Amino acid sequence: MFLLSILRSGLQAAILLIFYLGTLDGLKFSALPGLLSMGLVAAISLCFFAELNRLLGRSKHSLLAIHFNDLDVRLIYPRNETRVVLSRISYFSEWLIVLDFSGKQGASISWTRYFDPHRFVALWPDSLSEPDRRRLRRYLLFELN
Repeated sequence: MFLLSILRSGLQAAILLIFYLGTLDGLKFSALPGLLSMGLVAAISLCFFAELNRLLGRSKHSLLAIHFNDLDVRLIYPRNETRVVLSRISYFSEWLIVLDFSGKQGASISWTRYFDPHRFVALWPDSLSEPDRRRLRRYLLFELN
């Protein structure tokens, strides 16, 4: 039916930066021993850079596009694509759309070996071009049964 190209979201990167910096700032006021505090700073920094690489499209887990078909949905990543079904719309507003995808029966899904076989995709206002955003909103509001 249609293909949505996912753009890099500056808004999501800014919110991510604020939360991680707030977490690091909160560690300054904790009464943890120095070595434990330094270990937490290193772990939080590594998590931040891993998430930033995903947002910038440098990770194999970066979502590049979503292709909606009549029967299923394909989530397209740099090294593979996954066939899923849109189970529900977790959140829908002008500023944020959160879609909940579940694995398609009989499909080989690489992420089912992890804890949760659901995949949540958050689409920020600047994650999609304006025509793609309108197309997705129309599909979710009127065409999805």
